[in-house]
Amino acid sequence: MGEDQYTSHATFEVKRTGGPDWTAPQGAGPTTGGQVMEKMHFWDDGPDDHTVVERDYDSLVGVAGLRRGEPGSAIRKLRAFDHFTAIVGKGREDAGTQALMESASMRIRTYNMQDEQFAFHRALRSEEVRIQFRGDALDMSEFENVEVSPGEVTIIPLGISHSVISIPPEDENFLRLNFYSKIRWRVPIDSTKHLFYSKFEITTTVHKRAEWRKKLATG
Repeated sequence: MGEDQYTSHATFEVKRTGGPDWTAPQGAGPTTGGQVMEKMHFWDDGPDDHTVVERDYDSLVGVAGLRRGEPGSAIRKLRAFDHFTAIVGKGREDAGTQALMESASMRIRTYNMQDEQFAFHRALRSEEVRIQFRGDALDMSEFENVEVSPGEVTIIPLGISHSVISIPPEDENFLRLNFYSKIRWRVPIDSTKHLFYSKFEITTTVHKRAEWRKKLATG
């Protein structure tokens, strides 16, 4: 996806309630030099596996590059919810959205569903992980229905029929980030043992409303 494909411009403020207290102790400031401890997790690690290495701060910060000896960052920042051209999920071709990124094993897309998706469907080549960013929804599958709110993650295994409906159906707030992987997802947590039951409140500021949204609103 390129920046020339933006159709709108919105920014979001995300506030978490009910989570851990990450307030820094009084007098504690950010580390700006000296030695730091780097904790690393790798693909096949379990939840308690990590590698700890003592590093020099100056060898970590501001030195990442695209290639050896080339300064800069490989990270691109995209406005993931600003490229829609219609309400997504109303037809088989998924008009209205596109892939933000594609590789041999992964595809990432965003959705702005409203009301019920066009039909139950299932993937035979990828597993699906969905992050609910804004709005409430009912995730439906052939085994159970689950209500989700901002910040919650759901996984659809390979071959399982599923669909979704926004709550309430007429609500326009639904925004979701989806990952489709040809490699099976490994979930290193026990979903019955949450440490916190937190919620995310999303405040949206619309800087530019999409033309297709304006036409939809006026009928």
